[in-house]
Amino acid sequence: MSTGMVEGVAGPQVAELLGLLPGGLGEHLRAAALLSWAQAGLPEAVGFLDRAEMLFRCAGREEEASATRRLRVLLHAEMQEGDEALRLYTATGAAAVGDRPWLSARVALTAAFCFADRGGDGDEAAARLALAEGRSLAEGIVDEAERLHLDWLAARALARLTGGLTGNLALVSLRFRFIAWFPWLDQFLLTLDIHACRTPAGHVLDLAAVLKEAERFAGIHEGHCCVDQALTFTRTLVPGPTPWKAGGFAGLLLRNFFRRDGHTVRPLPFLMPSQGLGPVPRATRFQSPDL
Repeated sequence: MSTGMVEGVAGPQVAELLGLLPGGLGEHLRAAALLSWAQAGLPEAVGFLDRAEMLFRCAGREEEASATRRLRVLLHAEMQEGDEALRLYTATGAAAVGDRPWLSARVALTAAFCFADRGGDGDEAAARLALAEGRSLAEGIVDEAERLHLDWLAARALARLTGGLTGNLALVSLRFRFIAWFPWLDQFLLTLDIHACRTPAGHVLDLAAVLKEAERFAGIHEGHCCVDQALTFTRTLVPGPTPWKAGGFAGLLLRNFFRRDGHTVRPLPFLMPSQGLGPVPRATRFQSPDL
């Protein structure tokens, strides 16, 4: 594959990666997607993953095709495209035994939130089924940081389903584990979820209060300017129908500002095709193998 095909789209690092990695074209494109994702190139990542899945299927590599589709579910959910995430989730089917259980757990719990957030006919029942599936898959995960991430996804899905005191307690109970294990951005995103859960429907999410509370627990971060930009821009948007929507868009912007400016953002624990190159770059404190 000519690296010129992607150089103008996703930057020289992606082009270099595609030129260096051994293996099939599907792995190349998925690696390009993960790198684009880590550099805030989300639309480019969507295109790379779509093509990678197609190539895996054409080659009869169904396990890799399914894993790539699950990555697409997570990416579209992060982009606040819940309907597309659910379309892909519904079409994915059950994971094969041993097929990256951390990924299947993340996808099921993410889908549970998306179903609950959409709130259409049958969505509550679908959310509860996905939540139960994700929790069952999470029981087999032993990596502590990944298990904490799955606990977060389960708590926010439960909070979106139930709201009120039950949902709030599920999220608040994670706070000190987040401080111990995760970087500042994740602590802020958890605080966003807590405030979205506390804010009654029809009311505007108080982003200034979110920042004040996050700084009270996690301190003032070097990426404070990113936070200011993301929250200022979020305030200019037409208010979403729910506090959760406002929080989702604020979280999306903040992740991308942090990625753009080189601050710590935990990437997926998904290994690149070449073991020699290692995983997508991450901060040492939060390293874990492909689970």
